[in-house]
Order: sequence, then C-alpha cells, then structure tokens
Amino acid sequence: MAEITTTKTHTSGIALGGIGSGSVELLPDGEFHYWQIANPPRMTRISLDKKVDDGEESTGALSFWVRVKSEDTKPVIRKLGMKTDADDFTYRMFAWNKPVERIDFDGRFPVCDLNYIDADLPCKVSLRAVSPFVPHNSDISATPGFYLDFTIENPTNEYLEISLLGALEPNFANKKDGCKNNLVNMGNGFGVHIQPERMSKSASCGDVCLSV
Repeated sequence: MAEITTTKTHTSGIALGGIGSGSVELLPDGEFHYWQIANPPRMTRISLDKKVDDGEESTGALSFWVRVKSEDTKPVIRKLGMKTDADDFTYRMFAWNKPVERIDFDGRFPVCDLNYIDADLPCKVSLRAVSPFVPHNSDISATPGFYLDFTIENPTNEYLEISLLGALEPNFANKKDGCKNNLVNMGNGFGVHIQPERMSKSASCGDVCLSV
C-alpha cells in the first residue's frame, strides 16, 4: 500500500486590480480566480456548490504557457498554472501540454511573486504580478487592471529558443453575444482590445485590453 500525505490547499491569494473597481485573485495554483473585475453576479453559489469557485466561471480565462527548445532536443511546453480540468486545453488530449510541476508562491499585497519549477524546463521562469496601488493616490489605485512582469533566465551554456504565450478568453467581455477583437498600437507595445459585438445592459458587458 502506498503511503500518501495530503496537505491543505490554500484557497486564497492576492487580489489584483484597482480599489473599488473590481479585482482578480491570483492563487498559489498560478491561476486567476474570482473575476470581480468583470462585474459577475454575486457569488451566491459558492456556499451551495463547492465546485464553483467564482460566480462568472472564468477561472482559466487568462492563461500563460512557456515553450523552450535547445539545439539538440525537442521543444518543452509547460502551462504556467495548475488548472487541468475537462474544460481546459489539457494534457489528456495533448501529451505535450502539461502544467509545471511546482509553483513557489510569495504573496505580499500589492505584489505577488511566483517561481515556476519543472525538471524538464532548461530555463528559469518567474512572474511578478502587481496591483496599481499607490498610497495617497486614489486615481492610480483605482485603475481597473494589473501588471504581469515575467522574467526568463537561461542558466545553461547553450542557446535556448524561448517563447511565452498569453491567452485571454475571446468572448470574455460579452459571453452572451460574442466579442470583436482589434489589434491596437500602444506606444512601445501592442494590445488586443476586446469589445462586445453589441452592447447590452448586462453589468458584465464591457471591454477589456490585453497588452504587451
């Protein structure tokens, strides 16, 4: 008989987003939960159904992957998170798509640091997530968004080809009637502006931008 030790899984993380303008909670599993920034209905089902972790069911709407290839090996792809249920793009269907083995989580509001650990990754990957919180500055502190700063290091002596992929659910801003996506130039970067195909009175119908 195998000896199995079970430890408690933390069910809280660091809230990212503006004060009074909604938030997204980054948990130790590396996933973005509780999308209050999207104005979902009140989370009344949580106490009734423990399987539902957010009222709008958008956990996994924002996800990231890293792809690493050396000159002599096949590419290694890892999801930077632990969500692998039936609705996700999982390794059950695609053997190369696996979550990282471990995440070291250090949350200290308004900053959250994550180190992604995997024996098959030849590079080091970390994330610093930051809320726009500035003491005594209500305008900046109420910005409805957050910053994600990824750091990738090559500790080897060989050349590594590394790419980072971020994906936001295409109809995130209007799940009922769909969205239209526009690529916009934002100074030194680019963004995908997601807008509803048609506006409605729903509180969760709006627009959002994923920029880099």
